[in-house]
Amino acid sequence: AAMTITPNAARLRRKAERDARSEYLAAVETFRVAMAARRDARRSIDALPRLNWEVAAGLAMLVDPARWVSIAKAAWRETPQAQAEAAL
Repeated sequence: AAMTITPNAARLRRKAERDARSEYLAAVETFRVAMAARRDARRSIDALPRLNWEVAAGLAMLVDPARWVSIAKAAWRETPQAQAEAAL
């Protein structure tokens, strides 16, 4: 049984294509917003005063696990205990 393309089938196909396209665009937009939020979070982590290094490390671990280690190490070097050890 050969599928004949009726006007109705064509209309349904166009509707399906339109829905798929709008769904795709919505997904792209959601992704773009998520990436922008992630970028802003990174920026605010970099801007955090090193005084709050535990907070900075905790936030960084959520946003970018690979980067939180270097942030924590840099912050640790600025703590009195680390400076006392360095002076030895």
